[in-house]
Amino acid sequence: TGGMCRVRLDGETEWKTYTAGESFSVAANSRFDIEALDVVDYVCHFG
Repeated sequence: TGGMCRVRLDGETEWKTYTAGESFSVAANSRFDIEALDVVDYVCHFG
């Protein structure tokens, strides 16, 4: 990621904050919520 965002993964109640250089993984066949706290760039990789 670049910038700052909050992410809540499927099945979780807590949000986690991510800043530049950090990453998170989303399980297959699930969803997530993301909230931009600043200008955010993120890259999705599938596979």
